[in-house]
Amino acid sequence: MIIHEIASKRIIPPLKGIIIHRLYKNGYSQRKIASLFSITQPQIHKYLSKPIEKYNQLLEGYGLNIDEVNRLVDLLIDLISKNERERFIIVLSSIADYLARKYVCIHYTLYREYCSRGRVIDPFIVEYENTLKKILSLRKIHRLIPEVGSNIAYAPHTAHSVFDVIGLPGRIIRIGDRVIAVGEPIYGGSKHTASILILAQKYDHGKHVVMNIKYIGEISDLIGGEYSVIKCGPHKASNFWSDIEECLTHKPDILCDKGGEGLEPITYLIVPSLNELLTLLEKILLVTV
Repeated sequence: MIIHEIASKRIIPPLKGIIIHRLYKNGYSQRKIASLFSITQPQIHKYLSKPIEKYNQLLEGYGLNIDEVNRLVDLLIDLISKNERERFIIVLSSIADYLARKYVCIHYTLYREYCSRGRVIDPFIVEYENTLKKILSLRKIHRLIPEVGSNIAYAPHTAHSVFDVIGLPGRIIRIGDRVIAVGEPIYGGSKHTASILILAQKYDHGKHVVMNIKYIGEISDLIGGEYSVIKCGPHKASNFWSDIEECLTHKPDILCDKGGEGLEPITYLIVPSLNELLTLLEKILLVTV
């Protein structure tokens, strides 16, 4: 049985049951929940006919940590509350895949040597995690995190959709002079920065990483001519993506977006690799803080 079959047969049904119960408890109607999952209202009623404890017990019986499952469900509920339906579906798919990989490591001895920290190893996820850890430990990195938080999008190969891009389902957020990463990196975890990366790759196939940091309008003067810097905007929210794409046709390494009405100004670092991202952040921190 391949991992996606395990996800569809073992993981997704109880996971959906938990989410449906949580949404119903939060006041969502059966009809609205059915629309969210693109299934019928009677199917929602069937999920609700079993207590949520039944779904918790199923996942625990598979050896999964129900506290971790509920933290992941919290992320999904938050996305729904913000009406981010598309991102909800993407993150739900990635979470199901993540839990299925953990299930494989618990129940299939054949794959044990490929497991790390209880789940099947994805070398690109490990690479992302290692780089993220180094970035979070950079001195004064909190000064580069914007109000909306940061995310890192990493596409090991050419990305055709956000499912090809690794990101955090939450964000990198600033708490005082500390920064923390919310959620574990998964494919499809980032929508916005992943979309920037996909557009960037359209014009420069060598770019594989995007990170958003606070707006630094004078960055080209600070870091010299080693990196190509383009300024973009300000623009209306309705024109954001067309404006961004136009700026990305110039193949910048750094895109300084001035934002606009309801849009926070942001600097996007668009680089070939995670190592190059770390190097660029170190250079920016050296001259700006």
